[in-house]
Amino acid sequence: EQLFELVNKRITEVFKRQYTKDNVKFIDIFPEKYRGSKPVFDFIIERTMYRPRDCIAFINEIIKSASGVPRIGANHIDQAEQRYSNERLTALIQEWSELYPSIESSIKPLRSFPTRFSVNVFSQENLSDLFLNTIGGSDVISHASSQFLDNKISFETARDTWLFLLYEVGVIGIRMPHHEIVHFS
Repeated sequence: EQLFELVNKRITEVFKRQYTKDNVKFIDIFPEKYRGSKPVFDFIIERTMYRPRDCIAFINEIIKSASGVPRIGANHIDQAEQRYSNERLTALIQEWSELYPSIESSIKPLRSFPTRFSVNVFSQENLSDLFLNTIGGSDVISHASSQFLDNKISFETARDTWLFLLYEVGVIGIRMPHHEIVHFS
């Protein structure tokens, strides 16, 4: 409720400054549901993990996508989500790169996999570049890569170390079997 209030205040302020003196609210410009399934605001706050700053950033991107149109559609949300995701990923890499210098290389293997995946989709073959590109560094991934390539730990241990790092920094979430909610660190 507080996030919704915050978003409404933000939308009213943006539209007062740029377009009209009327009190424009979220429901005036957004569809009720996203892609016909869930309420659009629920989609937005889940996508931004209930973080007020991220929620506002995503809403701003959506409004930019729909510039010049009276109502926002799902395609505007999709366009904004792509930009929001890219900006979020860039910020995440910058935020964690001092602690994990190989974070950017660690994220690259995910690009060739679907949004939702099982741990078992990762094989030695499709993670070989990750292990080769991260050896010699000072972080946990570099260490696990070196140990794996020196046959000191198993592939599964190296893979799980990599996945745990991605979970810890917020790149991936975990959904337990028989649960709907994806948990992020």
